[in-house]
Amino acid sequence: MKIFLITALAIVAASSVNATDEPYTLRATETNTEVLAELGKSCSSGERDGRRAVNNIFAGNCQNALDRSFTRDVNRVRDRRFSSDNARNWRERAYNECARNAIKGELDRIGRKCRNSGQAADDCNDLGKEAARMIVRDDGQCRERGSRASSNRRQSNNLKKFRRECRSVAYGKCQGFIRDAIDECGGSRPSLRVQSRLQDKCRRQVNSMTGRENDVDLADTM
Repeated sequence: MKIFLITALAIVAASSVNATDEPYTLRATETNTEVLAELGKSCSSGERDGRRAVNNIFAGNCQNALDRSFTRDVNRVRDRRFSSDNARNWRERAYNECARNAIKGELDRIGRKCRNSGQAADDCNDLGKEAARMIVRDDGQCRERGSRASSNRRQSNNLKKFRRECRSVAYGKCQGFIRDAIDECGGSRPSLRVQSRLQDKCRRQVNSMTGRENDVDLADTM
């Protein structure tokens, strides 16, 4: 009986990995038909529960998927609820294996959904704004209530530093202004994928406009 169950499991696993293959099949006796049916039920239940576990953590919010705690929580559920080490029999082993595979597929689906989401693009822009607020606050750039802005900051008139710092600001401004630029020219709201692709062009565009072709500052050669 053990040999039969192991063979049945191997057949189901092989057919699920590559549906185009034609694996060797057992004769359709009443016993092995029941086993294969039970395997199918266990796998279907595992897939359903695996996807449900991921979506309970995701909660339909791409901001949740962005946070590193999302991966940590999904991995914790996967390893605690669907570990093959916890299986007591072949049904539970099939259930756990199918659940783990379904988790991988669901994570990929969520990533694809968020990459093509206009709302996710809005959220990522909000993330950039908030990051900027935190940066300037932590650097002491903000004026405290009832006090004047600091006037004793180090000054520098070095031409190379000026150009480098100006370009650095321009890179960030360009990336943050992509969506506004699209709105100004009458374009439609870009997906996250499109916005990211356009932002990747900012550095080269700024360099080209300031005579710094191929990331070589002309002042460096003078």
